[in-house]
Amino acid sequence: MGSKRLPGKMTEMLGKDKIIEWVIKRMKLLTEVEEIILATSENEKDKCLVDIAKCLSIKTFTGSEENVLNRFLKVSEIYNAKHIVRICADNPFVSHLEVEDLIKHYLDNSCDYSCNHQDRNGSKFPDGFGAEIFSKNVISYIEKQTKDKKHLEHVTSYIWDNTAKFKLNIPLARKEIQHPNLKFDVDTKDDLDFLKKLISKGVKLTSTPEQIISITRNLNKI
Repeated sequence: MGSKRLPGKMTEMLGKDKIIEWVIKRMKLLTEVEEIILATSENEKDKCLVDIAKCLSIKTFTGSEENVLNRFLKVSEIYNAKHIVRICADNPFVSHLEVEDLIKHYLDNSCDYSCNHQDRNGSKFPDGFGAEIFSKNVISYIEKQTKDKKHLEHVTSYIWDNTAKFKLNIPLARKEIQHPNLKFDVDTKDDLDFLKKLISKGVKLTSTPEQIISITRNLNKI
């Protein structure tokens, strides 16, 4: 909720639902995770997010606003999570299909970290359909290695700043969604307005990445 470029963006409306509601409702379609948890800050302004999560019957955790790394670590300890899928709450079009593919890839390749939420290492993914995945052991290690504000606030930035220390395995996007130039997360009002246009053209809570890309390409032709 404390975004500097678009304050309160998680409760902005996209069609009939708030951005955070899009994320939660789309992730409730997941079959490969044991628990969905909204991890937010103890700041009073984020209480509305907790209320929304509870209304949608998912669990919540509140922790440090600045030390997001520690927030993740505490959640993993409370829920005894061996592996963590990190889903950004400003990605309303995040797809359970992409997240499930990511989990399978990560487990099949026994790596420390994998992602499909954006174009990383030439993976050709659009920005906003996927997630990141790593183990509790990885974030526990990171917490012992750094006190850098950047690394505490941006959970996986230490991994990307120290790739030689970790086994990374990033999948290649399937051909149908290889559009690294497309962006579906919400950082600015322009981003929000763009997603609203997509919804007006037919994007729904149940839309797949392929359907969203098709609508986007048709919109860009206009």
